[in-house]
Amino acid sequence: MHNFYQKQTIKNCDVLLIEPPPPGNKKVLRILGSIGTYKTNMAWPPLDLMIIDGLLSKEGIESFIFDANATSSNWEDVSEIVRRVRPRIVVFTTSTTTILNDLNTAKTVKSVSGSILTAAIGTHVMCLPEETLKISRDLDIAIFNEPELVILDLVRNGFSLSSTDGIYYRKDERIIKNPEHRQANNLDIFGISSHHKLPLSLYHDPLTERFPMSITYGGRGCINSCIYCCSPFYAPFRLRSTEIVIKELKQLVELGIKEIRFFDPGLTNDLSWAAKLFQEMIKERIALTFSC
Repeated sequence: MHNFYQKQTIKNCDVLLIEPPPPGNKKVLRILGSIGTYKTNMAWPPLDLMIIDGLLSKEGIESFIFDANATSSNWEDVSEIVRRVRPRIVVFTTSTTTILNDLNTAKTVKSVSGSILTAAIGTHVMCLPEETLKISRDLDIAIFNEPELVILDLVRNGFSLSSTDGIYYRKDERIIKNPEHRQANNLDIFGISSHHKLPLSLYHDPLTERFPMSITYGGRGCINSCIYCCSPFYAPFRLRSTEIVIKELKQLVELGIKEIRFFDPGLTNDLSWAAKLFQEMIKERIALTFSC
């Protein structure tokens, strides 16, 4: 177990968010179901899980993030975290190239307790939810819509699968599809991503100029629809307010972050929005190196 997690006092909470261990020696990029094993030495924080945790925290729901990827943790470490957190549900990220490895998360969770629900997110699952459930008998839920509001509703519904939209789930020997979940038109409702819950000193890539670094986002979707990109899964194009982005950047500076990466299909898709953001960064003297 990495020192970052050994030193933490881990309380029981209903939701455990896991970035699974990498399938090999190299770290994995699974953000929004991205490319999987990367060709270079890099490790980015799990933005999907940070956003989910930020929303849950905003709504008064405690959750815990375990980044088994950046910490090069193994499946025994995952088991230990599950035993310490004792969650009602474990939500984990996936990518297409690592899906079989990632589904070991569900198997590992069930080996600790068969009563813990397991849920997978990512574009692979959004595209092939039923197939993903068929691959692993240990997976209870495949989330086929944007996951944040689905997970929030699942908690609020008392973990009732039949009452929660946006999921495929297993009932006896059948796989059931629920209706589509409503989409978040206003991304500000997600609040601010939970950077502070992660081992920020571990994140890096070859282009990083100043450490420590983290990542954030200005919006979702894209004005283009390239066939090789996962952005169409997050259509339509939506932007956070510049006010909440600035608030997040200020918090990052307070955490000691020196560099930020905007994980957007195109940070300048809306030039007037981008200009306003950059002007506010200058006005507020945001001391961050950034790229996009």
